[in-house]
Amino acid sequence: MNPHNRTATWLRRALMFCLATGATAALAQTVIVPPPVHEPPPPGPQRSGQAETDSVEEMAIGEALQPRDLFQWGPVRLHPGVSYRFMYGEGIRTRVGRTDETIIQTLTPGIRADIGDRWHFNYRANMSFYSDSAFEDSVGHSFNFGGGTTYEAWSFGFSQSGHISSEVHTETARQTDEQDYNTSLTAGYQINSLYSLDLSVRQHVRVIEGFTSSVGNAWTWSTMDWLNLQLTPYLATSIGLGAGYTDVEHGSDMTFQEARGRVGLQLTKKLNLSANAGAEIRQFRDSDKDPKVSPVFGVTASYHPIEPTTISLSARRSIAASHFRDQITERTSLTLNLSQRLLLRYHLGVSGGIHYSTYEASSSMGTGGREDTQTFLSTSLGTALLRRGSISVFYSISRNTSNRTGFDYTSNQMGFQVSYSY
Repeated sequence: MNPHNRTATWLRRALMFCLATGATAALAQTVIVPPPVHEPPPPGPQRSGQAETDSVEEMAIGEALQPRDLFQWGPVRLHPGVSYRFMYGEGIRTRVGRTDETIIQTLTPGIRADIGDRWHFNYRANMSFYSDSAFEDSVGHSFNFGGGTTYEAWSFGFSQSGHISSEVHTETARQTDEQDYNTSLTAGYQINSLYSLDLSVRQHVRVIEGFTSSVGNAWTWSTMDWLNLQLTPYLATSIGLGAGYTDVEHGSDMTFQEARGRVGLQLTKKLNLSANAGAEIRQFRDSDKDPKVSPVFGVTASYHPIEPTTISLSARRSIAASHFRDQITERTSLTLNLSQRLLLRYHLGVSGGIHYSTYEASSSMGTGGREDTQTFLSTSLGTALLRRGSISVFYSISRNTSNRTGFDYTSNQMGFQVSYSY
């Protein structure tokens, strides 16, 4: 691949990762720590429709879960699957000031459809059953549909995702019903060998239910547009401008604008870096609060020293409407991931990080001032099972400290997962 194209491809992948995670940055951190995840891989061929953040438990199956054409009709290939997860956890919040221990059994059937080489659809249902009656059994759903096409010097992309869940959140300190829907339209234009454009329009809809002080529905429309300059085959820089509007059901609506600079650097064939930083100005409508100027940034780095090993680092800072009415949340996070194949058939994943969150009032009706620091460490070891299955064990610990009474906790979680997929 041409070095210019390779660096541009990595830069776009890193941008898409930052945007994808940024779209969900408004969500509170969950008390149930997910398995370690892989950051975007270094440049190279990928399977069509492969997610860039597959969990270690999903990656642990190795060759057994390579796509198969058992169910195929013309250009449509279907890949059904199911997983069962058993987890014991202690220190899990049932409400502010109270934690419990529980066994959570989760059954997750799902299906992936590849439509040609450019379009894909994924759906999963998560049926969770708790042994402790303080928690409510739930059925969650997640889906995403997306793809793209090209026309001359243009490239176009579309994605639609949704996530319906009832999980225990650090922010609310209770099991919280939440729905999230993200819609994205993107376009890229290659002006010449040096300059290119990345354009995007996004909608994020969030519905919070289950407690009286929730923000309710929150709709956010935003755009972020970049002008890219390829300085060398291994170095690209960008300047970007963005703006958006958030309409909340209970609380002050908000407008925001941001300006960022970005650099994408391929230091070696094994080490890649993408970083952006800038400032956001946020205004609060129908509120006596002054506009707020905040730094924002995102960093992703991936190191692939040898074929079985991948080390990745991510850091970001974002601002969004809180789960609580008349509040905004500023969240800064740092995460380190390790993926290691052992003895040709086992996969080890380790993930650790820290999230620092502050809650500020967006109007005179809000009650800000809360500060939380959450740290976590998660490990997973998995291997292939039979031809199309996998099995893994995991352990995680998370701790939250807060300056508000009732939001502190220390939680240990352990269990296993069995998966089978075509």
